[in-house]
Amino acid sequence: MPTYTFKNNDTNEEFERFMSIKEYDQYLIDNPHISRTWYSAPAISGDSVGLGFRKPDNGFNDLMHRIGKANRGSAIADKYVSRNTTEVKVAQAVEKNRKR
Repeated sequence: MPTYTFKNNDTNEEFERFMSIKEYDQYLIDNPHISRTWYSAPAISGDSVGLGFRKPDNGFNDLMHRIGKANRGSAIADKYVSRNTTEVKVAQAVEKNRKR
């Protein structure tokens, strides 16, 4: 159920109510001195991957893997490119020597 923002036209007071669409329609009929206020459109995104509803397809993952291989040390590489044992050991040695 959504939250609606209303304005009392007699007192200019703004308030919010949490109700169903059916209750919303009846509320406006029962209270003619109340009107709905609109500040912005509801935030609706059609990006089902970004919302976490589904996983990205293999083509996207392959592309990110190629970008990560071309940009070692980036956040994309850390997420999409797996490193073999040698690469892990080299990275650990570099990090150890960086601290000196």
